[in-house]
Parts: sequence; C-alpha cells; structure tokens
Amino acid sequence: MTAADATVQVLMNATHGFDDRGLHYAVQYGGSYAREVLVDPAPAYPHDVQLVTTEFDRVRALAPLPFPMAVLLLSHEVVSRTNATYYNEYDYTSPPIETDGTTRYPPVGYIVLSAKRIPIHPAMTRYLVSHEYGHGVQYHLARLRGLDDQKLLAEYREQCRPEASHGYGCGHWHTNVGEYFANDFRILVAEREVEFWPHPGNRPDENLSVIGYWARAIKQLSSQAPRSA
Repeated sequence: MTAADATVQVLMNATHGFDDRGLHYAVQYGGSYAREVLVDPAPAYPHDVQLVTTEFDRVRALAPLPFPMAVLLLSHEVVSRTNATYYNEYDYTSPPIETDGTTRYPPVGYIVLSAKRIPIHPAMTRYLVSHEYGHGVQYHLARLRGLDDQKLLAEYREQCRPEASHGYGCGHWHTNVGEYFANDFRILVAEREVEFWPHPGNRPDENLSVIGYWARAIKQLSSQAPRSA
C-alpha cells in the first residue's frame, strides 16, 4: 500500500459571482464538493509554499493519516480575518465503503491558509500547519474509534481538559475544547512553536492526562498508517 496522496497548492483563481457576495474562492480537493470561501479583494501575501511543504511533510511523518490531504494557500485574505481552517470532507467520486456497519464515502481533508496584508512570519506558518493538521487527526481518530467527532471531543474534555468548553466564536476561541486538542497536538507531537500556549489551564507537557492520551493516540495512528511502496 502506498502513502496517501498529499499536495500543497497556491490558489490564484478568486472570482466574482453574479450576486453581491463579493470575491471568493471555490475550494475543494480529492473529489469533495466545492466550498465557497469569501475573501477581501485587497492585495495580500500568501504563505511561503516551500515552508508549508516542508512543515506538511514533517507533520505527516510524525502522525500519519492514511487518506488524501492538501494544503491550499489562498492569495487573498478571508473576510472572517481568521488564519486557517481544516475541512473534513469526503470523496464523492469514489465508491462508498462500509466500515462497522456504516456506509460512507472515503475521507479526504484539506487545510486552507489565508493570505495576509503584510508578509507572514515563518513562525505563523509553522504554527498553523501543525495546528490545523491536529484537527485532521481529531476527525480521523473519531473514525478509527467509531465515534462522532463531537463525542471524541466530549471524551477529550472529560479525560484531559475539564476547564475547556464546547462553545465557539469571537472571544471564546481560547476556551474551545477542539482548539485545546489541536494545540495539545501541536506542542506534544509536532513540537512546533511550543512557547505559544493561548489557553487557560496547564500546558500539555505539564499535564499527565494529556501526555498519556497522545501517547496512545500516536501509537494507534502509527499502527494503521500506510506503508510506502
């Protein structure tokens, strides 16, 4: 079995529709449906493609995910002013597969990195690639364990991060359990920008429950990773 497909792409194809929603990208990968991402028309700087590629290859080796993945670099800044998003998607061009009595299409995933109006510091790129990849790990662990992804996060909160919440939004990002999950992964597994800990509560490398959870998770990921040809 060969390693799962992975790519890094710089997107330049922003377009206007006939409505008043403004400039947008249609983002998709690996047979997924397209999603519309609204962007600001102002000139902006995308992430450095070589640095993104290096970081993406590195984190995939540390925590293998056996499905097609991509990092898509926008050439404009998203109107939400967020930095990046992970999309958990499915390949609707392939035959559905049955696992544990559930029929679904094969998974794919992609990270969308927003451009910014000033050049992006390399530390931001390193942080975002590992953090967003951590969300991909979240969805894949849920599938491996036969759980809804929200059930996985509820268990993570109970076992590791009782101070977290399930709320999300402006001013509440730092308390969300899914963001704890991704940043725990970034620091403990990816070891990227480890000095940055934006959450209440102790750091993952000071939390025995978090350390134990991730040791088991990486063992599970490694045991089902595809082997290179």
